[in-house]
Amino acid sequence: MSRVTGSLSHRKDRCADEVRRADEPLTRDTNSLRIALGSLPCNARATAAGALALALALGAAACGDDAAVGGPDRIVVGAAPPVWEQLSDRLHEVLEPTYFPLPDEQAFELVPADPTAEPWEEERRARQVLLIGTPDDPWIADAWERGVGPSPPVPSLTKLTDLWAKGQRVLMLLLPPEGVDAALEETIADVRVTFDRWYREYVVERMYFPAGPDGALADSLQVAAGFDLLVPRDYEWTRAGDAFLFQPPDTDTTALRRRIAVTWQSPIPAATRGAATAMLAWRERLSTERYGIRQRVEPAGVHGGATTHRGNFALHLVGTWRADGASGPFLLRGVMCPTQDRMYLLDGWLYAPGERGQEYMVQLESILNSFRCGSANR
Repeated sequence: MSRVTGSLSHRKDRCADEVRRADEPLTRDTNSLRIALGSLPCNARATAAGALALALALGAAACGDDAAVGGPDRIVVGAAPPVWEQLSDRLHEVLEPTYFPLPDEQAFELVPADPTAEPWEEERRARQVLLIGTPDDPWIADAWERGVGPSPPVPSLTKLTDLWAKGQRVLMLLLPPEGVDAALEETIADVRVTFDRWYREYVVERMYFPAGPDGALADSLQVAAGFDLLVPRDYEWTRAGDAFLFQPPDTDTTALRRRIAVTWQSPIPAATRGAATAMLAWRERLSTERYGIRQRVEPAGVHGGATTHRGNFALHLVGTWRADGASGPFLLRGVMCPTQDRMYLLDGWLYAPGERGQEYMVQLESILNSFRCGSANR
């Protein structure tokens, strides 16, 4: 039986608000990019729960013909053709851009599907579905017959699971017969937030599956160095002075590389003016000394700004590094920890030639988000 998991009509839980405050970039001025970071799982430190959730999802995907199909970044949009034609430009504008500097990549692939056509019976089994219509449309009525719960208001967004297939998530956008464009604008930011959250939950659970994050390492780091970080249990790490490097085991035969570095300086700089430029210079020195390759960054291509990280003031930057013909995206965060009088530098970078980088960047970002220093909220 399908389950209604919540209505999104202007409802925000406290944890989601906290994550958006902590990690939302401040200098992008389009909704589609500003909301792209704000959807990480609330309990990032859960081990068994996350692994169990993924195990159940993987089990469902192996159950037979009723299992959901398609990847987590593919969204089937079930809407009448005239409605799709009217709303498609705006949906593409908000759902496709990726926050990360990944040329030629998009966050989600939108696949239109006509709920009145014969292929719909197969298309609606997608892992993620955006269902659009009015209360009188038969595909909306069918969804509510399969779902559980009171009829929602118009306009509204409602989340449902396992509606037409196991392991499926459906976001139902209920529109009025008139004023469709205005109704979409009321809800479209939450549409992006919801699909981002679902995607990130999937990526994080898969990253930590099956053993969960390395809590023992996090505890050891806190005792030995005054900070902790949640990485998968198979990650390798090294220390050179005040620089800690974390990476997956180098068993991949491709050129794929993912790296995370944590280091710090003390005392905390007295002024924040010019701090972003100083962070980029610090990162370049770190790459030369610890990565074995000097990664240069063009400041004009960097975006980000002031934010908070678990209650501490922070600077968050995103950009592209280049070195000897190679290049890739990076996430850079400077976190002030007053009780230790330290400014931490957190650097996560990717090199993935010929591969989609979106999932890897979400993994890196999720690990950076788990960082805690002595004065951080717990």
